[in-house]
Amino acid sequence: MGAGIINMLARIGIVIDVLVSVLLVISGYAAYECEERHEFAIIASFVGVGFVVIEFVLFYTWLPDLTGCTGEELLIAGAPFLSLVLLFLVLALYYQLKLPGKKYPRF
Repeated sequence: MGAGIINMLARIGIVIDVLVSVLLVISGYAAYECEERHEFAIIASFVGVGFVVIEFVLFYTWLPDLTGCTGEELLIAGAPFLSLVLLFLVLALYYQLKLPGKKYPRF
């Protein structure tokens, strides 16, 4: 795999991963401070999981046409990063679903 392909995959991954990370930070803040904290955090975690699933699909279907590599090669290159983000999102969703609805009183 060429350096240009890795560079393109890194840029795509950085953009998506930064968006997902910002979404998780906002949902964490909402879970602690806002009135609709629990529902917003769960929805944000679901949206983040959706982002990662869409990115996995893009790595397998759309990017091979652009790069000339097979989908399996691109998944091997991108899977460690995407899997880590997916793990964090699933953990965030799991802990949000485990919390009671109004755990933190508002002062």
